[in-house]
Amino acid sequence: MSDVIDPYRRRILTGAVAGAALAVAPIAPVCASDFWAQPRRLRLVRPRTGESIDAVYWKDGQLNVEGYVKVCALMRDVSANKIVQMNPRLLDLLCAIQAWVGAYGYNRPIQVNSGYRAPETNSKLEGAARNSMHIHARAADIVIPGLPVSYIGQLAQHYSAGGVGFYYGSGFVHVDTGRIRTWKK
Repeated sequence: MSDVIDPYRRRILTGAVAGAALAVAPIAPVCASDFWAQPRRLRLVRPRTGESIDAVYWKDGQLNVEGYVKVCALMRDVSANKIVQMNPRLLDLLCAIQAWVGAYGYNRPIQVNSGYRAPETNSKLEGAARNSMHIHARAADIVIPGLPVSYIGQLAQHYSAGGVGFYYGSGFVHVDTGRIRTWKK
């Protein structure tokens, strides 16, 4: 990791998530209602395809169709080449995670390893849940380069949006908007 990023990474890892202040800290260094009133932007990259986007998916109190379509296309089932409407709450969770680390100066895009999965794609994956939130467009497997799985997972748990899976061996975190639960592999 470069020396330019390292001070930011150190501030994030020793900041509120590492301590008890996380439970009372706002999503970003502004009032939470002010944060959610702003346009919601995601910076995502898909390593498998080399795609990247910087898109506003929500503004003026509603989905921004142009940005939302870009996000859904990036989060498609790459194997089956199927695009579906991703759950906006999932996008909000990704936005909150990105804003939190961005508040500490860490502005790298979130890597999406998996978003939507068609049922036939999901059934071919070893260890995938039969009724995975991926097949309902309500899950993503993510990486934020330079940040540990434990940190990203704890941050996702803080938002209580749904399930959080810590995949230490594979180096990613599963986040979804299903029922609240946690697992580690």
